[in-house]
Amino acid sequence: VMESMDDDAFWDQVERDDGGADGGDSDDGDAGPSVKLELAGITVAWLLKHGGTWHEGILLDEARSRGVFVMVDPKGGGVRAGERLVRAPRAAAPSRAAAADDADVRRVTGGGRAEAFGLLLLLTLKKLKEAEKTPYVAFLESCCDGDFLRPPDVGAGPLKDHLWAVVDDQDRVFDAAARPLLKADACFEDVDATAYACARKLIETRAFQLNGSASTREDAVQALVPGCDFFNYASPSPTRLVVDDGYVSIVATA
Repeated sequence: VMESMDDDAFWDQVERDDGGADGGDSDDGDAGPSVKLELAGITVAWLLKHGGTWHEGILLDEARSRGVFVMVDPKGGGVRAGERLVRAPRAAAPSRAAAADDADVRRVTGGGRAEAFGLLLLLTLKKLKEAEKTPYVAFLESCCDGDFLRPPDVGAGPLKDHLWAVVDDQDRVFDAAARPLLKADACFEDVDATAYACARKLIETRAFQLNGSASTREDAVQALVPGCDFFNYASPSPTRLVVDDGYVSIVATA
């Protein structure tokens, strides 16, 4: 039987958790949750109000090395195989399908067939620029830290040189391929190399492939799924992705 909770129960849980074992980004357990962790919690509460579910035995936590992730509530009854840990409406997920129907994205791409990654990238760039954001997009924005794309300020050697070379390559690719296309459009003209690289990294690390039978990049259905993407960074048990009846779910398999 799937266990889920309503909005009030979720916030009761957040108060009990008091910011997770790490205390968010800080090494001080009394520091409280970070902005990212708070926005992640607001995203789950928003999902519950829009037809989603969240397993009552799952908590949000945060670590420097992984960002926001999920863990089993040590005070709960655990997780059993077959239980849905999170269920999100597909309509709430920025996706390739939504991008293909977006007027601004279609204007840039010419309205023809395009790769799922490129379509979702353009839609993500647009949503991150909007003044009015859903809680999930606000959470994604909090993850778009330009410093995260840069090599560390300290240290030296081949690794740092390699990282700097990768950043320089990204900038050159943006200048050669993306900037001329975006500069010509009023919706995207202020997108710079850092914003472009951050949006790319969001999709590379957080997006799901929803069409398991896709044989081409044009047929792929990539989506940034609120709630589900927390499981990309740590999961309390083995899981699988389930897409059915207009919802995307993470289901425990053991």
